[in-house]
Amino acid sequence: MPDRCICPHCEDTADFPEQNRRDLFAFLYMAMELGAKAVPESGSRLALVQPCYTSFGLAGLSEYFAYMGRRIIESLTDSRHWVLAMLALEGCQRMPDVAEQLAEVAVTSLKISTLDTTRMIEVAIEYVKRLRVSGRTADRERRFYQYLVDAFANLVVREKGFDAFLDFHDRDWYKADESVRDRRGTL
Repeated sequence: MPDRCICPHCEDTADFPEQNRRDLFAFLYMAMELGAKAVPESGSRLALVQPCYTSFGLAGLSEYFAYMGRRIIESLTDSRHWVLAMLALEGCQRMPDVAEQLAEVAVTSLKISTLDTTRMIEVAIEYVKRLRVSGRTADRERRFYQYLVDAFANLVVREKGFDAFLDFHDRDWYKADESVRDRRGTL
């Protein structure tokens, strides 16, 4: 996957002429509408556009991306695809109001597909273990994974109360957190 936006006009993101907005919209639409035969994993469709998250935000396409992201997340049926999609959403916080919305949808989707808090915790731990946190953010900017972990923990604690702590502990949740910290230095 490219590590920067593949759109030629994204070099200069200060001003988006209407044609560039249309190009970005068309690229986003095309990537999200690819059929399962062309790109079987939903996370791969998100990964195609991941380098363009900043450009989508600057071009005013945040709401459209959030809509497309919700559609993909709601279509996920297994935990492996859920993890891949969540990894591909890292960076979507660069679009206004997208990260928090998609984190809530993702946690609800995970709950529906797993039907079991224990399995939810295991999938979330797999996500955290595979997460590669890199780069700097503005002092107060939250990353997508932070929104996702918050939404996840809130759901589990709302459902299980204090027993959630024991479930997290029994499944080494806190060790998963250490693996991210070890790769980056701090969370």
